[in-house]
Amino acid sequence: MEPPVEPRVRRLFGGSARALGDLATSPFRADRDRIVGSPFFARLGGVTQVISPVGSGLLVHNRLTHSLKVAQVARAIAERLIADERHRDLLDELGGCDPDVVEAAALAHDLGHPPFGHLGERVLDRLARHRLGLTDGFEGNAQSYRIVTSTEIRGAATTGLDLTAAVRAAMLKYPWTRLDHPDPHPRLMDPPPRGATPPPDDPDSGSAKFGAYRTEIDDLRQAREPFVGRIPDWQQTVEASVMDTADDIAYAIHDVEDFYRVGVLQQGAVSAELMAWQREAGHLRAITDAALAAAG
Repeated sequence: MEPPVEPRVRRLFGGSARALGDLATSPFRADRDRIVGSPFFARLGGVTQVISPVGSGLLVHNRLTHSLKVAQVARAIAERLIADERHRDLLDELGGCDPDVVEAAALAHDLGHPPFGHLGERVLDRLARHRLGLTDGFEGNAQSYRIVTSTEIRGAATTGLDLTAAVRAAMLKYPWTRLDHPDPHPRLMDPPPRGATPPPDDPDSGSAKFGAYRTEIDDLRQAREPFVGRIPDWQQTVEASVMDTADDIAYAIHDVEDFYRVGVLQQGAVSAELMAWQREAGHLRAITDAALAAAG
């Protein structure tokens, strides 16, 4: 008889942490292999990150190269965290931080994002809600989660990627649904977590960002089960937080590179602005909290 599967490595559709065809011995490395081998990952090579490569003649990033860089940064952060003895007890208390989990989640985090970036996402959301009557509309992060949990990949016999609970939880930058999970919903908090605030032009539509559609709520609960009692229902796991931070770091650097390569950013203008920041740095440091509060 097989030993019980640890909650973090439990899969949706199978009792075993590993399945026929998994080459890696680690279930989290097997998840990474499943993500990289999926057609949705290959599709990201044709999805624009910010700058369209068409006609530029230059190498600019797409969602695939972006995801690879996020995975690289995320794994490095995780490895540094677990190597520092000062953080080990806290990481264990919060549910763990495995570099393989972080890397797999980073590779999967953009699987559901559409062409034309956030503009395309907003258009699809409006069409889904207003024309099709779908309350949840469309959201790229929720679509990524749907792909790995419930999308048919090669016919009805293959549903989702059957990833471990830890990796699915690490994909959840926004571990809530649009309107009603968890209860009370994060958009009602003061202040709400990043992404939970409704869009200003549609305050009744629910959170602007969310990690799963209502159709995947049972999958979300199962993914988060190992973290119950360790972190609040609305809070990212440590692994999700590392992935989210790595995402910000990666695009903050390479988006600027891309803008420079296609001529949107000019060296002279950027240099002048940086020099102005340096000149004003002393003045800004001298501003007191009271003065800032009065100005606000």
